[in-house]
Amino acid sequence: MKKHRIRAVATQGSFNSWDWVTHYMLLYGDRVDSWTPFYQRGHNATFFGNVNESASDVLYFDGDDAISYRFPRGVSRSLWDVFAFSFKTEEKDGLLLHAEGAQGDYVTLELQGAHLLLHMSLGSSPIQPRPGHTTVSAGGVLNDQHWHYVRVDRFGREANLTLDGYEQRFVLNGDFERLNLDTEMFIGGLVGAAQKNLAYRHNFRGCMENVIFNRVNIADLAGKVAFRCLDPVPHPVNFGGPHNFVQVPGFPRRGRLAVSFRFRTWDLTGLLLFSRLGDGLGHVELMLSEGQVNFVAQENHAVISIDDVEGAEVRVSYPLLIRTGTSYFFGGCPKPASRSGCHSNQTAFHGCMELLKVDGQLVNLTLVEGRRLGYYAEVLFDTCGITDRCSPNMCEHDGRCYQSWDDFICYCELTGYKGETCHQPLYKESCEAYRLSGKTSGNFTIDPDGSGPLKPFVVYCDIRENRAWTVVRHDRLWTTRVTGSSMERPFLGAVQYWNASWEEVSALANASQHCEQWIEFSCYNSRLLNTAGGYPYSFWIGRNEEQHFYWGGSQPGIQRCACGLDRSCVDPALHCNCDADQPQWRTDKGLLTFVDHLPVTQVVVGDTNRSSSEAQFFLRPLRCYGDRNSWNTIAFHTGAALRFPPIQANHSLDVSFYFRTSAPSGVFLENTGGPYCQWRRPYVRVELNTSRDVVFAFDVGNGDENLTVHSDDFEFNDDEWHLVRAEINVKQARLRVDHRPWVLRPMPLQTYLWLEYDQPLYVGSAELKRRPFVGCLRAMRLNGVTLNLEGRANASEGTSPNCTGHCAHPRFPCFHGGRCVERYSYYTCDCDLTAFDGPYCNHDIGGFFEPGTWMRYNLQSALRSAAREFSHMLSRPVPGYEPGYIPGYDTPGYVPGYHGPGYRLPDYPRPGRPVPGYRGPVYNVTGEEVSFSFSTHSAPAVLLYVSSFVRDYMAVLIKEDGTLQLRYQLGTSPYVYQLTTRPVTDGQPHSVDYFPLTEQKFSLLVDSQLDSPKALYLGRVMETGVIDPEIQRYNTPGFSGCLSGVRFNNVAPLKSHFRTPRPMTSELAEALRVQGELSESNCGAMPRLVSEVPPELDPWYLPPDFPYYHDDGWVAILLGFLVAFLLLGLVGMLVLFYLQNHRYKGSYHTNEPKATHDYHPGSKPPLPTSGPAQAPAPAPTPASTQVPAPAPGPRDQNLPQILEESRSE
Repeated sequence: MKKHRIRAVATQGSFNSWDWVTHYMLLYGDRVDSWTPFYQRGHNATFFGNVNESASDVLYFDGDDAISYRFPRGVSRSLWDVFAFSFKTEEKDGLLLHAEGAQGDYVTLELQGAHLLLHMSLGSSPIQPRPGHTTVSAGGVLNDQHWHYVRVDRFGREANLTLDGYEQRFVLNGDFERLNLDTEMFIGGLVGAAQKNLAYRHNFRGCMENVIFNRVNIADLAGKVAFRCLDPVPHPVNFGGPHNFVQVPGFPRRGRLAVSFRFRTWDLTGLLLFSRLGDGLGHVELMLSEGQVNFVAQENHAVISIDDVEGAEVRVSYPLLIRTGTSYFFGGCPKPASRSGCHSNQTAFHGCMELLKVDGQLVNLTLVEGRRLGYYAEVLFDTCGITDRCSPNMCEHDGRCYQSWDDFICYCELTGYKGETCHQPLYKESCEAYRLSGKTSGNFTIDPDGSGPLKPFVVYCDIRENRAWTVVRHDRLWTTRVTGSSMERPFLGAVQYWNASWEEVSALANASQHCEQWIEFSCYNSRLLNTAGGYPYSFWIGRNEEQHFYWGGSQPGIQRCACGLDRSCVDPALHCNCDADQPQWRTDKGLLTFVDHLPVTQVVVGDTNRSSSEAQFFLRPLRCYGDRNSWNTIAFHTGAALRFPPIQANHSLDVSFYFRTSAPSGVFLENTGGPYCQWRRPYVRVELNTSRDVVFAFDVGNGDENLTVHSDDFEFNDDEWHLVRAEINVKQARLRVDHRPWVLRPMPLQTYLWLEYDQPLYVGSAELKRRPFVGCLRAMRLNGVTLNLEGRANASEGTSPNCTGHCAHPRFPCFHGGRCVERYSYYTCDCDLTAFDGPYCNHDIGGFFEPGTWMRYNLQSALRSAAREFSHMLSRPVPGYEPGYIPGYDTPGYVPGYHGPGYRLPDYPRPGRPVPGYRGPVYNVTGEEVSFSFSTHSAPAVLLYVSSFVRDYMAVLIKEDGTLQLRYQLGTSPYVYQLTTRPVTDGQPHSVDYFPLTEQKFSLLVDSQLDSPKALYLGRVMETGVIDPEIQRYNTPGFSGCLSGVRFNNVAPLKSHFRTPRPMTSELAEALRVQGELSESNCGAMPRLVSEVPPELDPWYLPPDFPYYHDDGWVAILLGFLVAFLLLGLVGMLVLFYLQNHRYKGSYHTNEPKATHDYHPGSKPPLPTSGPAQAPAPAPTPASTQVPAPAPGPRDQNLPQILEESRSE
């Protein structure tokens, strides 16, 4: 025997049992039959073994007893509470916990039908309209003799119910937040008199463990009623195979047949018992679905008892002879049935059975399991594998769950959803979607959040040609009269929308491109805002219960009404009409258009408690159009990724988005979670694996799985938009790309998916920026929630909002400096900064000036001019301005000669560009831009004049001889430029194409700035003060004719006059003044027609900047003689050719066959050896004027083709 030195001893107990070593002694020796105890301090040493850190305090209840826990102070008043315990039982009904108070507060936990029910109320009052009772249900099949853990957490009105790790969050009804309990709490049943808030309940029979209430272990205080549960351990039999059965023998040829057993199942059909009678008298077959069954059969009488209730008694009118057989089959028949004699058409039973009795004797299942008694197949002993697949309910959106032994089915009728788990929306998300599908106006059901938690609701869709308005009505469409309210006790006018909650209407507004809601407030001796900085008397509440102090027609962030913006209030010192506080009816009204604040949910009125004061308000329906989620786009230029919060998924997850790329691979999105076992982490990922494969990969607790959509006919990286939709739930996973068939993968038979993610959601790459995606993503939605991709774009990190679309290569450009606005599916031209309108900023806006008619447009006030000049003196010169720059040639959308009939006067230094989105006057620091068109018969006249607060001016005028002249003064010296040498008073519209642009370079010593522009005059100068005598000489009698397309910098006075909706704002009405008769006209200019034929195929095409040839003088005479001489020479050549060929020839008839020539239908006629004389090459035309178009049709093939030189030559 070898000696050892013992340094430590480790002990270990049995898992999930009461068996472990708490103390032990150590004995040593050198013989196997002689041992000596280890002594320490004079006696045998005892060592400590295992310690159960989570000590268990078990309480056993036999159904007749209970425990009462009295509160230390006699009452319990708490804002938060925690109830926690574990229980197991075989009874399906029983009271677990109950406590109540005198003010209507109570809390109850009980079992009903093997389900856990929580009843709770924080009190009720006759003053409060809402009742406080709340009931929540959880679990199923809780009487399976297994331990179940229950925990209830409450803070105020928010509470969580946790059962076996599954958590339900809910909000308690009522308006109170404290739970007031009196005297005591009952555990396991009731002690003494019945409670006021609890009807009779069965006491609990079973075991409870570690009963905790607000950190107090009630089970420990009560002591161990029993060391362990005293209920006998059952011996169930699990039937789970397609041909399962248990066969036990019986006593043959008896006149009485008695069989009993207990069973549990979810199936609606199944064979419970079969026995063939003796002496060939037939057989007994029993088929039931649920409950305890006792069957007794004798002569002329049969009784069936279910759950100990003899409710089914069957009598027969003919003699019934019973002779028991030799065998009883439980749960099914063996296959083949010919050998056993068990012939039944019923399917096998799937479920559990226990306490099988035959002829009054309990069947010993231990002998059956050892095959010493009877036979069995495809069954398990001492276990019950039944699972409640409907608890928790995997059917979403209130779908009904029905289950069988190994599966469940969701019935989604009347829910508005479809699919395996009622997850997919049945209705479209907006009225715009119904418009695109061809619907007309009417009532429709929409679901703005798709598969999200919000329910669909009915709206009215006003469907028009270019858009669809979604109209949501409510109960405040009629005037609401308010009296007797104050700021301390205001009137709360809640707005209840028809068929929808506030959250559902907010989801509609959040997904819309534009929303508006008209609000009108009328007052009689009642104030609205009173001051711009103080707390208002009345206001409205919008989305997320936010208070807003601006009213209709005003803008967010300022405490004003509509009249406060245009300064038209009754009292100019106030910002609302109602703030005048006058004893007469006043009104403040207008549209609320800020989408993020809508809809209006409440209107608060607080100043109607004075004598004879009254207020009235009404609200029109909410109207929305557009979809701002579908084109929420981002472009990934380099290996970048966006990080979002983890996916919040319950039982299902669906992902949908569009992608566009030219890269062969990349990860669209990925989210991972914590490990659910060693080295295994749940994740979900959608990626472009190859140029032809889109993969949906995931691990939800079953290992790696993936679905792949493969394309054989084209590649996905074709730089076109492709739609990806992926979904996973407890029933199946599926993936679809564009309109291809769904790729499906059934999920294993389980009731839980591990969809818990604690890491950020990566969009654009995998975790740690691996396998990045390069391209564009848009409209990414997860469980109905749209990710704001544009809001996370950052150019420094390689991402940018939007995606290169139509504006990069527009089919038709935006002319006259119009700005191309990318709409992704289409584009529009923003013509606000031009003097034109139309779809492509190509329609002239002009006016016909009668004799004596003039227009003045005030550019800026004297105060603003002084402030601007002072700021110019303090600021440094603006960099990037180039002297001698001729505008227009590099201006986006500007095409020389395409302005139609108009002049564009050069600005000598390069101007500053206006800020995008700014609509007020913008003045260049060192240059001006002027463009216009005109036609007239009168001379002299001043077409355009720009005055200033100093002596500077600019004027375009027609002299007495009809020529055009530019005069201006910058500083001290006037400048004169003769723009034309021929008259322009021929009544025809004139275009810059006919005249070369004038270019002038300034020296740095010359003043190149038009200081402090004051007003712009058209038709006649009506300026006060000193005017240049030359201008005054041409100013009488005034201009008579047509002006169009007038623009000075970014001011278009004619467009402002004819296109501004009436009534004008007070600011514009003061700035714009017209004297005399001015009617709208385009001055005879045809709008630019977009040709579908490209210039090289159009025989009538003329370049816009062709050189002008005069049709008078000696040049015309010489050209006439030259053309006549050529025509005479051509006629002479034709005559000589005819005579030469027919001089010595005659005609005769012959019968010889004619020669047959080859006929080639597809051959082309030979080209002529020489073409027409080459015309002088026209001036190069900018590329933006060449409008692409399809090839000419059959009608164009017969037109003469004009060959043109290459533009590069």
